Amino acid sequence: MKNIAVGLDYSHNNMLTLEASSYADFTQFLFASAYKLGKIEAGFYALEKARIYDAVIISMPKNVNLKPKEVEVLEEYVRTGGSLLIIGSRGGEYLNRTNINELVSKFGFEFVTDEVNDSVNYVNLQKR
Repeated sequence: MKNIAVGLDYSHNNMLTLEASSYADFTQFLFASAYKLGKIEAGFYALEKARIYDAVIISMPKNVNLKPKEVEVLEEYVRTGGSLLIIGSRGGEYLNRTNINELVSKFGFEFVTDEVNDSVNYVNLQKR
């Protein structure tokens, strides 16, 4: 299996980090699957730097906007074959005070302020 390089965005006050306990199962899976993981701490200002990674993961930024150049670079990254996983959180763009929809609208969807609750399978995670 080819070594697949995955970059995690650390430049926008993101919820998902390798150290986040709430994503421990996910990050453990990445490590166990022999993915090469990297931290992207300088943003997305150059397509060549994004192309270092086969896939980029961006979790919902908190109180930080993507710059227009970053939106442009990430759109081009995907259009030229890069894989992009964007992980949302409750409240979408509005509650997280970010402009992530400027990016994802390029691909035909948006994050809304809805919250999905599943009181059968995830009762312990629900707010009471």
